[in-house]
Amino acid sequence: MDFYPVYKEIDATVSECLVEPMFTSLNELVRDEADEKDVEAAAEMFLDHGSMLQKIRPGQCDSLLMALRAHLCDSPLRSATRRLVLQVRTQSNFQHFTAVLFNHSRVSLRTAK
Repeated sequence: MDFYPVYKEIDATVSECLVEPMFTSLNELVRDEADEKDVEAAAEMFLDHGSMLQKIRPGQCDSLLMALRAHLCDSPLRSATRRLVLQVRTQSNFQHFTAVLFNHSRVSLRTAK
């Protein structure tokens, strides 16, 4: 990810070829079966490159962030890893996170009736 901006300046075609592998790799790091080191690596990637990722594919970036945050609820993480995940910010993550939680709560309440 460090070289993406450089390739974008040099050759747009080459940089575009890097986008899919970057997001595929991030997806692997936040999948349900991810271990703590994967979650930690994903959080560090978002902390270092979150604004760039958000500009490239905002919707996919938000989905990955939601999957990363789900590990706070579903995975037994050390407190240091939890803090790292909580530090992750992107431009629209708060609005998206709130909307998803709100919609999930409404669906859960409807299905519970």
